Amino acid sequence: MPLLTTVEAVRQRLDSTSKLGGVNIAMEETLLIVTRELERILRTNFIRQTVTDTFWVSNSRLNGNRFSTTLLTSRGLLDSGQAVTVNTQGTRKLLVDEPKDLEAQSGVNFVRIDHERGLIVIDDFKLKDAYVEVSYTSGLNIDTDVPPHYLAVPEWLGDLAVQLATVDLSANPALFDLKEGEKREDLKIMSKFFNQTVADRIRYYPGSHRPL
Repeated sequence: MPLLTTVEAVRQRLDSTSKLGGVNIAMEETLLIVTRELERILRTNFIRQTVTDTFWVSNSRLNGNRFSTTLLTSRGLLDSGQAVTVNTQGTRKLLVDEPKDLEAQSGVNFVRIDHERGLIVIDDFKLKDAYVEVSYTSGLNIDTDVPPHYLAVPEWLGDLAVQLATVDLSANPALFDLKEGEKREDLKIMSKFFNQTVADRIRYYPGSHRPL
């Protein structure tokens, strides 16, 4: 499985010059665990792929005098350089056989996209008893290094990986070039910052529709 950041980045954050045998291997293994954990926390998969999600919308929500529908895609980190298509129809069969592009139906683009979290917001267009199909590309490309790493990782995501790895590795003072019993005073601050950052990035939106 690819890693979100490098051992060198973790060493730099730890300010570690430890030459103990197996240190780099321990850090790589920790980064592998961290990558999986961040996928779980952020409710997505980092591997790049093309995805099609299907939603059922019984009725759009009325906010004041405006209709609005929010769809939460099955994956986050949508590629902003690739098209996101939104099709609708009254039945799943028609959605497959005769998909209707939302913009083509109205002549106006009502769709707003939060690429990072995978939120599709359809404003000023009423959907009722409709199937909605959203197609997009999500995730990150992978390099050919050993071990492999994700490419073009968002800065906030790479930093989260380093922070979580640092906290996880804190149980072994030798990795920090500390004596037994010594502690890094910044770990509590780092944990708090990690939790705050994650809270802002979790893929959740009240009242959003989920894929079928």
